[in-house]
Amino acid sequence: MSSFDKARKWMWETIFTNKGLGLACAGVIALESILTPLIVKYVPYTEIDWKAYMQQVKMFREGSITHYDQIEGDTGPLVYPAAHVYSYTALYHLTNAGTDIELAQYIFTGIYLLTLTLILGIYCKTEAIPPYILPLLALSKRLHSIYVLRLFNDGIGMCIFYASLLALIYRRHLLSAVLFSLAVGVKMNVLLFLPAYALIYTLQSGLFGCLRLGINMLTIQVLLARPFLRTDSKAYVSRAFNLGRQFLFKWTVNWRFIREDIFFSKSFAWSLLGVHAVLLLSFALFKWLPRDGVTALEVIKHTLKYPSRRPTARLLNAKEISQIVFTCNLIGIICARSLHYQFYSWYAHQIPFLAYTTRYPLVFKIALCVAIEYAWNVFPSTDISSSVLLASNVLLLAGQAYS
Repeated sequence: MSSFDKARKWMWETIFTNKGLGLACAGVIALESILTPLIVKYVPYTEIDWKAYMQQVKMFREGSITHYDQIEGDTGPLVYPAAHVYSYTALYHLTNAGTDIELAQYIFTGIYLLTLTLILGIYCKTEAIPPYILPLLALSKRLHSIYVLRLFNDGIGMCIFYASLLALIYRRHLLSAVLFSLAVGVKMNVLLFLPAYALIYTLQSGLFGCLRLGINMLTIQVLLARPFLRTDSKAYVSRAFNLGRQFLFKWTVNWRFIREDIFFSKSFAWSLLGVHAVLLLSFALFKWLPRDGVTALEVIKHTLKYPSRRPTARLLNAKEISQIVFTCNLIGIICARSLHYQFYSWYAHQIPFLAYTTRYPLVFKIALCVAIEYAWNVFPSTDISSSVLLASNVLLLAGQAYS
């Protein structure tokens, strides 16, 4: 074989086969290590919630206020769990009470790069995505904005979550449960992944094993919130885990095309909740539970009859775990009443995986990624952009249903 043929073979394997995953990951990290600091340097910072976070932390640290319903900032009351308070307390001290914005941006650059490294580790472990798809993870304008230009807490929560998922893939179940609970402690959107975790823990460790891990998660939540629970548990739970919280219609990204009165109606909220439940149940029964010739009903019967054993002989592989977890989250995103721009970080890194593991033609897979990115970059959202977003997310979910 000539040198030219060897070079061509090497290039083909590097771009199109799993042999090139390591090099592609290194390239993406190197690109982002250069690009993200340049964004910090040359793109203006936008103040949205950072100042309010610092005000809330100051009230907690200096005033020793542990009544959750008394902690507020310029943009409103504190509405995140206790680990959010601790995270931004650390940032408060590192950034001179929040005044050193540039340092905060570079800290979030590190969080962004760590998040990207973790998700690339997940992608490599699944071996489901070819190297040429990985650069899509570095091309999101909105994602860079969320992490390093707005300093939202979503990035911190998702970083911890991806560490949890990587631990789950490596079957470090207790570690994954601890990290999952810490991520929930930053922002409760991580609970969207919980049904998938419960199912995977049950399949991997049996029903009792799943319950033990769930108790560990709950214990961590109690320990994190202990100062606030001792003062006023009702105020803490109602603020930190307010499942009925309503967002302003003017900021919604996903339901702009419906009337405002419908958006705020209880019937719309209950309809979305019902669709969410039906989709989760359908995927569980017809997609996630049946495996290796064993039906979902047989898996359920075995689980209930032998709760200390795992119901199937074969453990889930990395690709199966990632598909269940990412699809579960996508269902929650589709059924969310309101998505704000920072919420894109909840699934942006998962989109290339979800798109590529469908049976759609390659051009259509990439088109879905582009369409979703487009919709999240239209500000303010329009009837067209929100329709494109919903249609693209639904097509992504349909592709997973028939993958």
